[in-house]
Amino acid sequence: MAVGDIVSGIPAQVANYSYFIPASGVEIMILSFSSATNSHYFLYNGTNQGAWTNLDVSSGSKEPVNTKVGITNTNYLAIYNTGPFGQYTGIQIK
Repeated sequence: MAVGDIVSGIPAQVANYSYFIPASGVEIMILSFSSATNSHYFLYNGTNQGAWTNLDVSSGSKEPVNTKVGITNTNYLAIYNTGPFGQYTGIQIK
């Protein structure tokens, strides 16, 4: 991958944690999360986790959450899906 490349993922695990960990020296800017079920997106470093961004779809909304979350090999993206259909997208910045 190179700077400017689009990154995205669809976590396959349900009721379990999934992680997006860039290679060493790579930096990614996550630009959007979305889910059709309740999902939690947060930063994680293998020991500590940041505050969750909770996508609660009980209101029926499945719109993406636009955000700017920088991740590295040290502080990376963790996702907990309560059901299928979660996704994220971003761009490599370094």
